[in-house]
Amino acid sequence: MPPVRYPSRRRRWLVLATLCACHRSQPAAGPAIEVSVTDPGATVSEVEGVTQVVESRCRQAPHVAHLHGVSLEGLSLVTVEFERGTDANATFGAVRDQLRTVRDLLPPAANDPAIQRAPGPEAARYVFRSDVLPLTKLGDMVESSWSSPVAQTAGVGRVVECGDFLPRALVDVDATALAGTGLTITDVATALKAAISPGPGATAGLRVLVLGTANGAPIRLADVAKIVDAGAPPACRAYDEHGAVIETTVRIHQTGDVATVRAALGGLESKARLALPPGVTFQPRPVGRTLVVDLDPDVATASAITLRDVVGGVAGVGPFVVEIGPATDADPRAIARVLLASTDEGTAGRVLAALRNVPFVRGAGEPNATVLLRGADRAALATAAEALYAALAARGELVVRLGTDRHARPVPHVDEALARKLGVSMKDVQLALEARTGKTVATFLTDVRPAPVVLRIDAALDQVFLRGGAGLVPMSAFTSLRAEPVPAALLYEDGFPTVGARVRTKDASGLQHAYTPPADIELRVVPD
Repeated sequence: MPPVRYPSRRRRWLVLATLCACHRSQPAAGPAIEVSVTDPGATVSEVEGVTQVVESRCRQAPHVAHLHGVSLEGLSLVTVEFERGTDANATFGAVRDQLRTVRDLLPPAANDPAIQRAPGPEAARYVFRSDVLPLTKLGDMVESSWSSPVAQTAGVGRVVECGDFLPRALVDVDATALAGTGLTITDVATALKAAISPGPGATAGLRVLVLGTANGAPIRLADVAKIVDAGAPPACRAYDEHGAVIETTVRIHQTGDVATVRAALGGLESKARLALPPGVTFQPRPVGRTLVVDLDPDVATASAITLRDVVGGVAGVGPFVVEIGPATDADPRAIARVLLASTDEGTAGRVLAALRNVPFVRGAGEPNATVLLRGADRAALATAAEALYAALAARGELVVRLGTDRHARPVPHVDEALARKLGVSMKDVQLALEARTGKTVATFLTDVRPAPVVLRIDAALDQVFLRGGAGLVPMSAFTSLRAEPVPAALLYEDGFPTVGARVRTKDASGLQHAYTPPADIELRVVPD
């Protein structure tokens, strides 16, 4: 099974963190399958429709015990849990069979569902760093020398990476220069798709790519855009006590054996050290305590450095890694983890005390239970969640909130009737809207792994023109931007909208009475 990658599954770390929080409402104790669908550029609300379609199909598989869905911007992930005693191989086939014809029900831009078995417990952690190589190059080496061989090892269920900058080609279009040529962003996208071949070096000729002609002279891509070969910022950033690193966590199959996998990893470690060049440090880290940190949704990923400094200032903390998820307009949810090599309770306590004094940290701890609110009305759920959080905070048990964060961002509103009246294609409108935040239009292969070609036109609506019936039409003629709160994630459990919290408690049974929700909302407590 291939390792988890970014940015093709650029929010996978966040999704895993969320799913670890959304446990089953009652133990299924059987195998689990994960189904992911990427839909580049889709909003959380649009992805919610994809999640519902996948859930409805997966629910028809035999012996399904529970379904858990997470909708993020551009990514849907559904976890299907089966009853105890169900054959693991049969579950994979059953889900695959149910999804054979789901393609016709998904949006055109969505990718086909990817199906894989859910992983089991952590077996090992590793840290890679280099003082001489950029993270994109280091990531290539980690992929070829470590992640790929480990992913093919018997008993390994998943290799999850944090901190890797994937290679990409960024085509940054100058809206003013493009408008002066009489071409549109659609013309650029069409030319790029036709020009990119799948092999290595596919982007070498992009700068001289001809988009069209003006007065008999060719208009080249470099005339209207900057083409940059740069790593895509990762959805998960990792820092240890010395600086930026790539951290990999090896998880076993659900029915695998940790000791057996660790023994197999020992031989691979030796091979990896021989394959890695001088200047690359490769360190195994003990699987110690994991502290979950709930951050203010408006903080930036740069906050990881602040958290790193705070943790590093704790006396006797030992080796550690701080990981932080995204906090951008595209995906405002920010959850961090502190991976300690130590298993000492006193060390963990000192780190938690330091974290709780950081202004943008809303909660921190080692969760051992989940409190879920489930109902049909998301607005009512959000109101109930705030009351739940207050009750849990008063008990000193709240660690991290689930499924309630919203972030104000400019949301485009298109007058489709007016756009059609002006002769503008809605496909062109959609492409232009996606390009304003970065649209993957093609994929090529580096020496090691796939890389996207991302088309971006970072400009105001009145500077982006599309072809209409009477010539070029500015997008501002039929599109407006309004600041609206948008959800960072939408959660489901067994087909019902869900919110909740991760908690650290000494009395899981008492949590059932910590808060009494309205009659149409169900509260469930699930111990880890």
